[in-house]
Amino acid sequence: MKSTFWPRTGRILIQGLLLFCLRLVSFWEGAARTAGIAFFCAPALLLLMLAGYGFPLLAQFDIPTRRLIEDALLLGAAHFPRTLLVIGAMLLPAAALLLYDMLSLKQDVIALVSRQRAPIRWGVYVVLLVVIALFSHKGIATEFIYFQF
Repeated sequence: MKSTFWPRTGRILIQGLLLFCLRLVSFWEGAARTAGIAFFCAPALLLLMLAGYGFPLLAQFDIPTRRLIEDALLLGAAHFPRTLLVIGAMLLPAAALLLYDMLSLKQDVIALVSRQRAPIRWGVYVVLLVVIALFSHKGIATEFIYFQF
């Protein structure tokens, strides 16, 4: 019996690299200038759908590249509202960082937040604490120096 481990591993590696390159291209297209946004929106959406569904398919199934692309696009079209929600959730942190970056070029963002009225200022603080609590590691002992005091 001939071993198929290395040929399959090579094919899966190439498929993963292809999906990674498509993901990079989709983020590049998503950041296109305003004049070309209509031209780039549909291809960027297709590439994000392909990358978003392609990696889980690649992890679960050993299928040829053409079928991987077809299945990823079909899943993206079949679950289109959820796909838009997931893409929006993926782009939300990038939009927040872009907004912070644009504001920080014109003024000090921390000073801007501290000049706001108390409900707005504390609303920002609560949102930041909730985000930290949701995305922090739980149940792991940390050696962070501030937690030792």
